[in-house]
This record gives sequence, C-alpha cells and structure tokens, in this order.
Amino acid sequence: MSKISSISIAVTTFNRFDLTIKSFESVLNDDRVHEVVIVDDCSTNGDGERLMEHFKGNPKVFVFINKHNLGMSRNKMLAIGYCATDFVIILDSDNIINTDYIDTLFALGELDDDTIYMPD
Repeated sequence: MSKISSISIAVTTFNRFDLTIKSFESVLNDDRVHEVVIVDDCSTNGDGERLMEHFKGNPKVFVFINKHNLGMSRNKMLAIGYCATDFVIILDSDNIINTDYIDTLFALGELDDDTIYMPD
C-alpha cells in the first residue's frame, strides 16, 4: 500500500483534437494532478501537431506523437511509460474526467500498488 500524493493523467488520442482538450480540462489546474501526458497515435489529420502547439508553454502537459500507429493497447502502455508518478489515470480522449473522480481516489488514502482502480 502506498499513500497517494500526486497523480499523472495519461490520455491516448487519434484524430480527436477538441475531445482530447475537453477530456481533462476541468482537472488540469488541480494541484493533485502532477502532469497530463498525451500520446497521439499518429493522427492522420494533423491533430498531434495541433495538440503540441496548443499546449506549448504549459509545463504540466506533455504531448508525444507516435511515428507509426500502435493501436489502442500499445498506445496506452506507451503513455503510462511516459508518466513520472507512481499512480496514473488512463483516459481515452472521448471520456471526461472531473474532480469528483480525483476526490474519490484520494479519499482512499492509500492505494495498493498492484491494483487497478476503476470508477463505479
């Protein structure tokens, strides 16, 4: 069991610029969120570059663009690997996270290092 102090959010995306931004915008300034890692899976419409430009200068958001499309599962694993914290929220770009989710997670106090926590 480990006490949770901060968390990373790993967002995987493909051709979803607007949805990607909306997926985590309500928690971006939450102090418990250490970083947001976005991994664009080689979008065919330039969205990866648009995301990189949109978040340029934001020290909390990191955008990576795959050179080749890896597919959903491999892209998620890659995104997790880029995260700096021990605990990561894996988020698809067509889902939205809010502070209620983070509040609930942090209310648990300690988290098992080998457990996947999912919303109910």
